[in-house]
Amino acid sequence: MRIKLSLGLLFSILFFNICHADDKPPIHLVTTDWPPYVVQQGEDHGYIYKIVNLAFQKAGYQTVISFMPWKDAMDLKAHGNEAFFPAYERPDRTDLACSDSIYSGPIAFFKKKSSPIQFLTSPVDNELQALHDLQQYRFGIVEDYANTQTFDKATFLNKKAVISDYANLQQLQDGKVDLIIADVFVALNLMKKYSPAFDDIEMMSPSLEYKNVYLCFSNQALNYQDKLTAFNHSLNEMESSGQLNDIVAASGG
Repeated sequence: MRIKLSLGLLFSILFFNICHADDKPPIHLVTTDWPPYVVQQGEDHGYIYKIVNLAFQKAGYQTVISFMPWKDAMDLKAHGNEAFFPAYERPDRTDLACSDSIYSGPIAFFKKKSSPIQFLTSPVDNELQALHDLQQYRFGIVEDYANTQTFDKATFLNKKAVISDYANLQQLQDGKVDLIIADVFVALNLMKKYSPAFDDIEMMSPSLEYKNVYLCFSNQALNYQDKLTAFNHSLNEMESSGQLNDIVAASGG
């Protein structure tokens, strides 16, 4: 009888330890297909995806990451998610708490190679004046994307929204707009992938600015401050050790 009780007790202890080895519930994140940063169909899903997932693992959290169109991804409450990535800074979203910068990339205008459009004022020196100089042209944008704050506030510009970066390139190719605004790495990735479809499109130099990308928690998510602090700590450790650069380099970024 003692042996039976001892074995039963042993199995109970083992079961308890397995179930409670890590009692932190998984963090529910959402992202969107945005190569080369995040790739829905890929072995490691792109370098920003890999960085986010690894940073949480180092902090002792497991993640559940789902893919959605960006417009849906940003509605965290509707889909039961806690945070989305990769996001530009959104001063208009007071319901969010965002991480330290994960990465940064240039944002720029793209035009047809045959187009004579050029900057009369450098956007680096005075972006608002540069936009005023171009206000006779039609601009393609992606719905619900944040761009530069100056561009997004420029209500005097004629902007035509589409649902994706690919559709934005397509409307430029088809002559429906004169210029599009896009993350340079994303646009160049698409242009290479679909070559020769977009071979007569080029970036308009200089770029408008470098934009940081972040992970953003809903400030209604359970213990979001603790999770964000843990994520930032891991992210900073990865940056200091050179691991961030290694991940990006390994992905060809």
